[in-house]
Amino acid sequence: MMRPGLIAICLLSLFFSSTVQLQAQHCAPIVESYLSGTRIQRTEDGINLSFHYTKTGGQMKSAYQAYLLAYPGKFYDAIEQASPQKALADKHALILQTVLAKRNESGEYEFAFQLTTKTFVQQLLDANLISHNEVDDFGGWKRFAEPIRLAVFIPFLEDKEYSTLAKLPAEKHECNYSAAPALLFESLSSEIDVCFGIVQAVQLKEGEYYIEWMQRPKKVGAEKPAN
Repeated sequence: MMRPGLIAICLLSLFFSSTVQLQAQHCAPIVESYLSGTRIQRTEDGINLSFHYTKTGGQMKSAYQAYLLAYPGKFYDAIEQASPQKALADKHALILQTVLAKRNESGEYEFAFQLTTKTFVQQLLDANLISHNEVDDFGGWKRFAEPIRLAVFIPFLEDKEYSTLAKLPAEKHECNYSAAPALLFESLSSEIDVCFGIVQAVQLKEGEYYIEWMQRPKKVGAEKPAN
């Protein structure tokens, strides 16, 4: 028959073993993380972009911080292989805006950005993502030669450099079993051409620009002749 003291030791051992195991695995894994809704809407002076973000697994948080980034189309392949932090550190991408992404009743996170054309273009010029020295001119139909891509970046709450808004949850921990650099880093599928001069048969005033969205099909090689 087991002595009472030995029974107590065994029970304590089981308790502490279970506690350590629970502490080591107290977060469910994040199994899905993606933009579940995207809307692009023109306004009188720019573009509104609205997003829904969905995360399955992990901890339930009331909000995250969302960023809208811009980068030249020539960096697309490099951006797709890089973390958002590296893309920003290497100055391959530019932060346009950041907002709070709040969790709604259905469990998705909603957020939106308002791009004013004049401000947006000036940001691109200041960051040298486009240049007046590199312009395509088709008889007055002008556009900056470098197309622009947009991307959405949502960092983990524990990212002290990029999760900085005051209204973020106080409890920031979330187990990152895959060691991902962020919850989300996703490029929009369309490219942006910044146009000026004559745009859609209208002569714009000096200093005015127009944003054109283009879903460009992938280029394919010429078909081989039949034998």
